[in-house]
Amino acid sequence: MDDQVNRPHRKAKSKKKHNGDTNPKAFAYANPGKLAKQAVRSHDVKEKRLHVPLVDRLPEEAPPLIVAVVGPPG
Repeated sequence: MDDQVNRPHRKAKSKKKHNGDTNPKAFAYANPGKLAKQAVRSHDVKEKRLHVPLVDRLPEEAPPLIVAVVGPPG
């Protein structure tokens, strides 16, 4: 066990200095028509959510007050 030799660490490679030039085509919209359709659809969905009719959930008559227990005694 004492004669085991581990591999030495590699030195880190030198990195290139970033000069800040960006590719404008990389961040452009691939399909502007699709983007416009998506924006219109999302606006329509949000607007439709505001106009959903609320359902009146109040019952016309009160629920019954009888409780039945079914099963063997005990």
